[in-house]
Amino acid sequence: MDKELLISIKYKTQIQKELKELQDIKRPEVVKSIQKARALGDLSENAEYQFAKKIQGEIEGRIKKIMFILEFSKVIDPTKENKDVVGIYSVVTLKEKNSKEKIVYEIVNTEEVDLINGKVSNISPIGKAMIGHRVGDFIEFNEKTFEIISIK
Repeated sequence: MDKELLISIKYKTQIQKELKELQDIKRPEVVKSIQKARALGDLSENAEYQFAKKIQGEIEGRIKKIMFILEFSKVIDPTKENKDVVGIYSVVTLKEKNSKEKIVYEIVNTEEVDLINGKVSNISPIGKAMIGHRVGDFIEFNEKTFEIISIK
């Protein structure tokens, strides 16, 4: 990993729960589906078997990814981070220069990105533009100027 992946305690708990569900529930379910599909006969033209194998591959891939994240990431407590400077897990309110409209972004790691809910990656262009700045600073993004109004 060329850059260290920082995760919150909340995210660690969330993916540990997902891992347990994948290993204890979804993996055994798909194994049963594969066994049932095998019993139907010719595997080369068995859509149920092909679908179950595809799902199995997705489950195994996600398990490996979660295990990698848990092993190689650094857990941080966002409540103990400096709130005077924008960093990972900061919730930042921006106001475009010459406008009254405010935009709120939460800076998260690459695994937690959710653009619809305003969660941007710390390595995205907007995330990089905000990191290290303080309330009152101006940042440039997409040929626009924004002022940092608040950091939580």
